[in-house]
Amino acid sequence: MRIRPYAAADLHALHAINGASTPGVSEETEHSLAACFDAGECWVAETPDGAPAGFLSLIETGAAGYPSPNFAWFEARGADFIYVDRIALAPSVRGAGLGARLYAHALKRWAGRRRVICCEVNTTPPNPGSMRFHHRLGFQRVGDAAHDPGRYEVAFLERAL
Repeated sequence: MRIRPYAAADLHALHAINGASTPGVSEETEHSLAACFDAGECWVAETPDGAPAGFLSLIETGAAGYPSPNFAWFEARGADFIYVDRIALAPSVRGAGLGARLYAHALKRWAGRRRVICCEVNTTPPNPGSMRFHHRLGFQRVGDAAHDPGRYEVAFLERAL
């Protein structure tokens, strides 16, 4: 599968992939998802026939007005980072290594440009698969937040680039 930059024509398909990935990622409208992509960069993994199969959205530290309390948590720590806004894969390709390939692309692209890559993983509702996946990639837990205790809690993760 090829990894390429996001194009506006991908939005409808990526919105469907995002929707199929909740609650592991937050629900978005097409408009709000496009705003996330426009705030940073987004990499799309294609199937052999060219259809989007998944994506990884990244936001660079210092992105003005990016409305995420999780991003703000990392900024408040003063970290020199690239932030994973979200990674989402179509259900039909999960478990095939595509997520690791998207991350490998991001790690190579940002190595030497930022100190760490960071993200959060839901702990409530629990997302143990994502936690295992990120730990396999070398991410370490560096904090926690309870945005809506008992309903929406996250673990903050990072790894050196």
